[in-house]
Amino acid sequence: MADDDGSESADPLEVRREHLEHETAVRALGWLLCTGGILIFALTVIIGLEGVILHSSPGATFKLLIGFAGASLPYVTGVGLRRLESWALPSAILFLFVGMLLVPIGTLLGGYGIGVLCCPRGHRILSGEYREIVARTPGVKWRVGTTLKRVLVIALLLEAAMIAWLSRQ
Repeated sequence: MADDDGSESADPLEVRREHLEHETAVRALGWLLCTGGILIFALTVIIGLEGVILHSSPGATFKLLIGFAGASLPYVTGVGLRRLESWALPSAILFLFVGMLLVPIGTLLGGYGIGVLCCPRGHRILSGEYREIVARTPGVKWRVGTTLKRVLVIALLLEAAMIAWLSRQ
């Protein structure tokens, strides 16, 4: 596997350690997309079932089905990022770009996420070669610090608040 400067690095452990922080950022983005999909699904159930049960309109049932489909897309994309699958990249960029419209938090998270995924390290981490390196180095793990855990919880709460706010519009 070629390093950023073009030289070859034969030691998978060295390559993994070199990219581990970035790999963790990609997996964290996947986690946020998964939780966003779960939140959208939960809101769809609450709002959609209310419409189906209370109003019994055929349009409400259709909206419920569309909501379920819409909730599954970010979830599946998040799972793909957590597994470092390259097929998840285009849809993740799309979801992050749309999230950027939610100023200011969505703009910050979306911009950061697109930067993480579109840089050379992001492309390398989502490659088949890197997944092979991950499989050959299962003991290498990034220890998530307390600060990062707090940031992720705050991001999740903000994500939930944005989704709830959008559902009322």
